[in-house]
Amino acid sequence: MNIEEGVEASPDSEDEHDDDTASKTDETELPAVWYAVPTWRLWLFSLVGGAVYQAYWMYRCWHAFRASMGYSERARWLARYQQNGFRPSAFWRAALFLYSYCWLAVVRREARSCGVKGFGPPWLWFGLQLFSLSLPWGWNLLGLSLAFLPVQLTMNRLHDQLSGNRAREPVTASELCWLALGLLLVAKAAAELRALP
Repeated sequence: MNIEEGVEASPDSEDEHDDDTASKTDETELPAVWYAVPTWRLWLFSLVGGAVYQAYWMYRCWHAFRASMGYSERARWLARYQQNGFRPSAFWRAALFLYSYCWLAVVRREARSCGVKGFGPPWLWFGLQLFSLSLPWGWNLLGLSLAFLPVQLTMNRLHDQLSGNRAREPVTASELCWLALGLLLVAKAAAELRALP
């Protein structure tokens, strides 16, 4: 099921909502959704699109978190939302690299609470991301493309358990645009490196 189809009670914008809407929001109106994509697609698109594609992927993951109001932490997020209207920003969580550690912790927490096989300590995979940034050109793309594969596999398992089917998100036009932008930037950086003496 597409995230946008499954969450009609949760708007994309972060605008203020009136009190009637906030009081009507309860746990049953917000289904838990995961951004389930094939692991091969995440690996290939991350390898080709680099950090630009991974930022898009992270945005979609945080968007699902926001639409689900924090999964098992739903009661806390709903209370916070009803108190001050706060909802996590998928854009800023994707744009700020350090939030990737938070995403690893969220997925591991949810896997444990649902009894789904996880991927190990989040700091280990976050460390791989940081280490990949220090690798020479080309190797860094390979390292970054591998860093989120165990997380995506766990997210797919959570999705399968929740929905009862193995349906995956289709490739969208926006995903292809972000992939193309990432490919252009990767190609430009590679050309600049070749031009160096």
